[in-house]
Order: sequence, then C-alpha cells, then structure tokens
Amino acid sequence: MIRRVAASVLILLSMVLVPQPARAEVGTAVVFLILAPGARANGMGQAFVAVSDDATAAFYNPGGLALKCDTESGGPCPRELFLMHSPWMPVFDLDDLYLEYFAYTQHVPGWGHFGLSANYLHVGEVMETDEDNNELGTFRVYDIALNLSYSTRITSRMGVGGNLKYIRSQLHPDEGVGTNWAVDLGWLYRIPGLLNGLNVGASLSNIGPEISYRSEAAADPMPRLLRVGLAYKVMDRPSFGALLLSTELNKVMVNWSEDGFADELRESKRCVGAEYKYADANDAYAVFLRGGYYYDREAGNVPKGATFGGGLKYKRFQFDFAFIEPPEDLGSTYTKMYSLKVLI
Repeated sequence: MIRRVAASVLILLSMVLVPQPARAEVGTAVVFLILAPGARANGMGQAFVAVSDDATAAFYNPGGLALKCDTESGGPCPRELFLMHSPWMPVFDLDDLYLEYFAYTQHVPGWGHFGLSANYLHVGEVMETDEDNNELGTFRVYDIALNLSYSTRITSRMGVGGNLKYIRSQLHPDEGVGTNWAVDLGWLYRIPGLLNGLNVGASLSNIGPEISYRSEAAADPMPRLLRVGLAYKVMDRPSFGALLLSTELNKVMVNWSEDGFADELRESKRCVGAEYKYADANDAYAVFLRGGYYYDREAGNVPKGATFGGGLKYKRFQFDFAFIEPPEDLGSTYTKMYSLKVLI
C-alpha cells in the first residue's frame, strides 16, 4: 500500500494549486500541468501569454514561437536552450520537492519553428509500508510531461502553434501510474500601425481525455487552462532602456459547459507584470528588473500575491531569477525560481 504521507502531500498540493470549485473534479496528480515555468515570466506575475518571445512560449503560448525571430527579412534565428529549476513550495520543508523545466527550440527555414520541452515535478521519495506498518522500501513520486511543439506565421505579425504532449504521473510504480496525452493551441498577434508595440495572445492547454491510475478507478478530467492577454512595449530607447507591460486572465475550464463560458471567465485568475531592460547599443549586455502581481478571485484561499525578479544577459547567455509570494495561509517564505537561457 502507499504510505499515507504520499497521498497527503499530493492532496495538499492539489488544494493549493487548483481553485476551490475544481478540486473535486481535476485530477490532483496532473495539476503540475498548470504550474507556470520560467523565472522571467514568474517575475512578471505570470502574465506572459501575450509576450511569449522565448522558449517558454511552448508552455504559455506556442503561437509565439513563430515570432521569436525576424525570419521574414531573412534575419538569423539562433537555436535556444532553456533550463529552469525551482525548489517548489518551501512551506512544506521538503528538500526533494522541486519543479524543473527544459526546452529547446529551432527554426527550420521553409517549415516554421519546432520545439521540444519537458515539465517535471518531483514530489520526493516515499516510504512504502505493509498493513502491519513494516517498511518495504522507498519509491519516487513525480509527474512529467514531454511536449513536441510546432509554430508557424500566418502573416508577418501573426503566429499560431500547438503542442502534442505525453503525460506520466506516478504515485506508485506498481499500482498508481497514470499516463495520458493532450494538445495545446496558441495564437499571438502583434498589432501594426498606431498600436504598434501592442500584442494580443490566447492559448488553450491540456486538451485531452480524462486520466486515471487504475483501469477500475474513476477518471479525472485534465486541467484545461485558457489564457488571454495583452502586452505593450511602452518604451524602447537606447539611452533610457525598454519597458514592457503585460496583463493576463487565465482559468481552468472544467465546468464551462455547465456554468457558462462568461461565468468561468469572471472567476479567472488575473495577472499583471512589468519588465524593465537596459542594454548596451549592440544588445550584447543587459540587465533586467521585473515585478508583478497575481490574484485568483475564484476562492478565498487560492494563491495571490506579489512577484519580483531580475536578470543579467551576457552575449548569448541570460540568467534570470524570480521570487513568488506564497498564499496567505502558507507562511511567508517566497518560492524561488532560477532560469538559464542559451542561444546556440
């Protein structure tokens, strides 16, 4: 049997990460699919669906991958390698509870933009016991999703894309493994003319069948996550730097067919963020400062709070960090996140 502490940790994670009305419906083991990766995006309050101009676009909005580079004018488009690590939810005081994200993207002339990424949540090692409480050994509890991305330009300012993902959630290696597949869809548009600098983005993630851990067990729906947002580059001057503002609404769309689409959006999570960048004339060196806020009005104890972070760029390398304020009832220790971006 699975030691009770394993189930307790997963249930608590589900209660923290999934809004109240969805707790009874969303499979607790796959809520990791809505955990936002990337220190840059998290430093901006997770308001990133209309930004999506780096490899994390594969998560937030795969439509943004096609617009990462100015390929229309024949400009270079380097490959991008992205790595992230976060000691997740420090309130649990578990050294082996962490979130990681890996992504690789590459433009193929004449075809579009391709990417490969992985989300990984390691809950930790758990002691297994028998009915007499005799120890039988340990096993790992984890969730992983492998994603294959493709994005292309519809026009010079509009990109669309999608992901095909394989999901594996392991509560127990023998009697608690759930596997599934899902797709994501994304769209990003950069408005021209008088509104040049304004982006509009939307994505729908985790579209797929229900997941279960045993053939005879009840299945849970996937956490289908809808994101819509705006981003606006207020300023971009070599002598003063660049300022980017962003905002986003996102919502786990489980009950929209019963509650109504409009009601679901009214209960959405609201995110706002800002990024200031100061770089040299050739954009070889840069420093970043970021801040944001997120608030979910669907329940009184869901995550809400401030985020802040920054970053340093040196030629083809960029290091970013972020600090995320925890929910009010989960202490005062900020979740930390670190990312490394490398252009190849």
